[in-house]
Amino acid sequence: MDAITLAEEFIASHPTSGDAELLSQLLRSLQRGCDFDVNALYTLNLDTFELAIEVLNEWRLQRYYRGSAVAAAATLQ
Repeated sequence: MDAITLAEEFIASHPTSGDAELLSQLLRSLQRGCDFDVNALYTLNLDTFELAIEVLNEWRLQRYYRGSAVAAAATLQ
């Protein structure tokens, strides 16, 4: 299962948790392209921190592949 889905499931299963709120803010900021205070990640417990880092890695890879696909499509036109 991918990290973004795991983060969404964590948020849904821990709706009142501070860690869930922070993960939710991270996902929203990545989706909207808004700023996010990376220092806030250090307030997470270790497992949730590692999940947040996995989310960032996955998001970065998705943006890379999406950008590559757009560039390839543009060269075909």
